Amino acid sequence: MRQIKKEEIPQIAKMLTSTFSNYEQILYLFEEMQQKDFILSKVFEGQMRAIFDKGDIFITEDLKAVCYGFSTKKTSLIKLLIMSGLYTYKYYRQLPKNDYKTLLTNTKKASETNNLFWQNKYVKKPYYYIMTIGIDPSMQGKGVLKQLLSPIIEQCKKDNMPMIIETHRKINVYIYEKFGFQLVRTFHSKDNGLSKYCMVRYSNIS
Repeated sequence: MRQIKKEEIPQIAKMLTSTFSNYEQILYLFEEMQQKDFILSKVFEGQMRAIFDKGDIFITEDLKAVCYGFSTKKTSLIKLLIMSGLYTYKYYRQLPKNDYKTLLTNTKKASETNNLFWQNKYVKKPYYYIMTIGIDPSMQGKGVLKQLLSPIIEQCKKDNMPMIIETHRKINVYIYEKFGFQLVRTFHSKDNGLSKYCMVRYSNIS
């Protein structure tokens, strides 16, 4: 397990795209867009470029798994989303007009389950926000998640800092619970059937 090199970001973005391309939320947002995978890859790339100097991007040596996040001591989610958005905007504008309009409309509809400030009710700053975890399907079930999370968990223990993570798949809730995370809030959308599960790993967990 090691921190990513900047030149490896595009390859990791492609791995994430392949892993998440058929997830329910992605299919909803990009709704049969021909350039879905290209744009999704640029979204992941933008996130990692924004977080590169402000947080952590842990990868496996074979580049088949990644976990990236940040401490609110160093930056905020809003700042990172703005930075990554500026990177991806130029690619959004290259989309056919109808695709661009569809993406904006679906993103707005999906915002019902995308509350960015839910954690304010459950943890105090500073905390550590895990932004994305992606593991190539060929590596799932082999202990890779533990390898990715362990250095972050250990550092947060030393810093007495809570961690938060979000997932759109209920099955992941049970997986993260094994690492000490607790489900504290769930958002459901009646319009599109999407859900978001919000979890916290409190600093007093051993």
